[in-house]
Amino acid sequence: MSSFIRNQNLKKRKTGIPIFDTFINTLDNGIFILIKEDEYSYMHNFLLNIFMSEGVHENEKNLLTVNKDGLPEIYDRIDNLECTEQLSKMYIAWRYKDLRRKNEECEYSLTNYLEAKHERLLKKDTTLSNIISKLKNTKNFRISLYSLFSPSYDCENIEKNLYEIRKFIRENNHICMVSIPTFFYPNINFNQFFDVVLSLDSNIFTGYLPNYKAILHFEKISLVNKIRENQIDTFKYGIKFSKNRIIIEKIDIPPEDIAESNGCMNF
Repeated sequence: MSSFIRNQNLKKRKTGIPIFDTFINTLDNGIFILIKEDEYSYMHNFLLNIFMSEGVHENEKNLLTVNKDGLPEIYDRIDNLECTEQLSKMYIAWRYKDLRRKNEECEYSLTNYLEAKHERLLKKDTTLSNIISKLKNTKNFRISLYSLFSPSYDCENIEKNLYEIRKFIRENNHICMVSIPTFFYPNINFNQFFDVVLSLDSNIFTGYLPNYKAILHFEKISLVNKIRENQIDTFKYGIKFSKNRIIIEKIDIPPEDIAESNGCMNF
C-alpha cells in the first residue's frame, strides 16, 4: 500500500484581510466567519469587499455575493512596484527581510474598482429561502453575506436559519464570511454557529483611541476539524485609513498613571 503524500502545490485560499491571514494560514473548506457589525459605521462592508476582491484576483470561478443594498465594490490591487520602491530605500538585515510588520497594509485600493462577473443575489432576490437554496445546490463557493438578518429580512427564527446555512456550508465545502447587525439581537448567542468571530467598535462617540476609525476584536478563532495553538499576543487591533488603503495594526495601550503612595513614613 502506497503512502499518502500531501500535494504541496495546493493553492492557499486567503481572506485578503490583513492580520486575519496571519492568524489563519489558509481557509479550509466549510469555514464560517462572522463579522459583528458596528451600529455607527459601515466598516464591515470594506472587509467583505476585500474578501470578495481576493477571490476575484485569485481567479476563483465560484463566487457569490448576497447584498440587499445592491452591487458591492470589487477593489483592484495596489501595484506591488510601489512597495518595492519603498523597501529599496531601507536597509533590512537579511535575516529579517521576510518578516511581516505588525501593522498590516491591505493589498487592495479602496478607490480603484473592477467590474467582476460573478453570481449575485441582490435587493429583492435577497431572501433567506433563496440564500439557503443557493448554498444547498452549489459546491466550493466563496460567499459573502452582507448584513444578514437585518430588519428587512423579517426572520422569525434566526437560530434555525443559521443552523441550516452552516449545515450547507459544511456539506458543500463553501467558505463564507457574513456580517450581522447583532446589536439588534442581544439575547442570541451568535458565536456558537461560527468558526471565527470578529466584532467592530467605532470611536465616534467614545473617543477611545482616536487615531483609529474602528477597533477590531477577535472574539473566537477555531478551525474546521483542527486543533489550533493560540499564539496571539493580543485580540484587539486598530483599523485606520492611509491614502487609499486600510491598515490594521496591533493596539499597544500604555499603562495608566498610578499615583505614588505616601507610605507610613509621611504620617
